[in-house]
Amino acid sequence: MATTTLKIVLYTSNTLRTGYHHIKHEKSHKRSLSVEVLHKIHALEITDKPVLHKYRQLFMLMFYLQGINFIDLASLKVSNI
Repeated sequence: MATTTLKIVLYTSNTLRTGYHHIKHEKSHKRSLSVEVLHKIHALEITDKPVLHKYRQLFMLMFYLQGINFIDLASLKVSNI
């Protein structure tokens, strides 16, 4: 497990304090879908359920955009492109 040292500067109303804090890096659990599952989601026939169809389309778009966060996608404007 690797450790990174981070220098933190705290500002308060009348003091300035600095300190060093150690942050431990741990391997995270892999949270990816298999290619087969993505194909199944894409091919799922849900056109008779407009709400599910819309959210499936949004999910696939977020996947195609390399994992863009929903809040970033929701706040995207034409001027950002």
